[in-house]
Amino acid sequence: MYNEFIVCKGEDIMNNLIIGGIGILTSIILFGMTVIPSTVNSLSGVERGNDQSLYLIGTALFNNSFIPLIVSIVFLFVGIRYLIKGIKEYYKFS
Repeated sequence: MYNEFIVCKGEDIMNNLIIGGIGILTSIILFGMTVIPSTVNSLSGVERGNDQSLYLIGTALFNNSFIPLIVSIVFLFVGIRYLIKGIKEYYKFS
């Protein structure tokens, strides 16, 4: 009976770690897929040496992809939370 309790907790720990890893990976992929097109789009009509290029990138990110950036940040925080929860449970039960 004691072994079943440990196995059940081990599965819960692994589930938390897997969910956390998937959340962080999804956040990174979504952020990359949001930033790269916005950067290419904002720099397509800018001449080289213009000081306003960073301003244009920020404007393109805010105008074109505000919601995906918010979703990416939410996935990041949820993933970190699950990773921390899984690590705490691992050290608590090992």
